[in-house]
Amino acid sequence: FNCDREKLQLPLHFILSYVTTQGYVVLSVPNGRSWYAELRITPPSSSNRVARLCHGWPEFSNDNNLEFGDVCVFKLLDKPEISFEVSIVRFAEWSRGQYATRLSGGTINDETGEPSSLDGFPAKEASGCMSIPSKTSQRPWTATEKARILDSIPFESEGPFCKVLMQRTYVGFNCKIVQLPIQFVMRYIKTQGHVILSVPNGRSWNAKLRITPPDGPNCEARLCKGWREFANDNNLKAGDVCIFKLLDRPEISFEVSIVSFAEWSKGEYATRLSGGTINDEIGEPGSLDSFPAKQASGCMFTPGKRRQCPLTYTEKARILDSIPFESERPFFKVLMQPTNAGFKCKQLQLPIQFVLRYVKTQCHVILSVPNGRSWNAELRITPPAGPKCEARLYKGWREFANDNNLKVGDVCIFKLLDRPEISFEVSIVRSAEHDSFRGSQDKL
Repeated sequence: FNCDREKLQLPLHFILSYVTTQGYVVLSVPNGRSWYAELRITPPSSSNRVARLCHGWPEFSNDNNLEFGDVCVFKLLDKPEISFEVSIVRFAEWSRGQYATRLSGGTINDETGEPSSLDGFPAKEASGCMSIPSKTSQRPWTATEKARILDSIPFESEGPFCKVLMQRTYVGFNCKIVQLPIQFVMRYIKTQGHVILSVPNGRSWNAKLRITPPDGPNCEARLCKGWREFANDNNLKAGDVCIFKLLDRPEISFEVSIVSFAEWSKGEYATRLSGGTINDEIGEPGSLDSFPAKQASGCMFTPGKRRQCPLTYTEKARILDSIPFESERPFFKVLMQPTNAGFKCKQLQLPIQFVLRYVKTQCHVILSVPNGRSWNAELRITPPAGPKCEARLYKGWREFANDNNLKVGDVCIFKLLDRPEISFEVSIVRSAEHDSFRGSQDKL
C-alpha cells in the first residue's frame, strides 16, 4: 500500500474479494464518530489495478491526527452500506510493545485477518485489513506553522543564510529538487549555475541551481542535479530543517547545517553561532560592505506569508502624521504597501501634487540614503497631462527597495535635494519605529 495527503491505498485482494465494487464507504472509530470516503478501483479492469480511499480520507486522517508509523486496523462491519470500524494504534504504543489488544473473531497477519468461518459473512464483510500510513500522509504544514517552526530554531551568522523546512518532495530516494527563497537567490546570487554544498564536518557535494523561467514575475529557484545525493547521504527526512549559509568564496558555496525534526520538535536545538542579527526574514552580517553582492544578506524562508489588509486613507494619514520630520527642503512621506516592497515590486506611486509642483516633468532621478549610497530610477507621469495623471518611480525602484530591505509598513521620507539633477535623499523609518512613535503619542 501507499498513502499520500489525498488518498490511502488498500490491499487490492481484500477489496476484490470482499467489497467487489467501488463507491462511497463509511469510516467510523470506536467512539462512534464517522466519516464518508470514496473507494476507487483504478483502472476498473486491469492486472495493475489499485484500490484507494480518496475523497473523505484527508478529513478522517486529519481529524484523527494520523502520523507516520501509526497503524490503522480496518474491520469490515455487517451493515447494508460498506462500513469500516477503524482502530488506530499509535506508533508509540506498538513500537514499545504497549498495545496487546486483539479484536475477537480471527487472527491478523501482515495485511488481512479472517474470521474462523467465512461462510457466516457476506462477501464484502469476510475479512479485515491493516494499513500503516506513510510519512507523506501527514497533514501539510500551514504557512503559519512553517513560519513558527523556522522562527523557533535559533541561528546567527556573520554570513547570509536562509532556512528551509524539508517537505516530502525534497527528501527520499526519489527526490529531485529543493526550492530556495527566490528573493535571496535573485538578489545575491543573480544567476543559475553550479553550487557547492558542504556540511560542518567538511564533506561537500556539487549541485546545480536553476531559475525557471529565467525571467518573469513568477520565477522559482531550485537546487536540482546533486540535491538527491546530498539529501540521501545526509539522511534528510520530512520535517528536518536545513540552514543554508552562503560562504565568502569565488564559487557559489553553501555550508548547510541540518536540524532534525526530533531536535526542533523537542526543543533540543539551542545552538547559536556568533555574529549577526536575525529578524523575521533577513539575517544580515554586521557589515554588508565586507560581502560581494551575492552575499550581502540572507533570508529565512517563511512560505506563503499572506499580504496584510490594505489600510484606509485615514489610517495611512495617521501613521504618516505620527512620524516627526523637519527640513528646509521640500519632502514627502510614503507608506510602503505590498506592491511597493519585496522582490516582485515594480513601482512606487508618489504624491502627484508634490511632483507637479517641484519636479514638473518625468525624468531620471537619483535616490540616496544618508550613508551616501545611491541608486538610479525613472520617474514617470501617466498620462503626461490630464486631471487624473499619476507619478511613479519605475526602473531602479525594485533595486532600491530590495537593497534597503523595505517591508510593508515601513515609511520612506523623500527629501528633494538642491542639485542640478533631480535627487532625493530617502530616510527610512521601520514599521516597529513608527509604531513606537504612535504609542508614545497615545500616552500624551
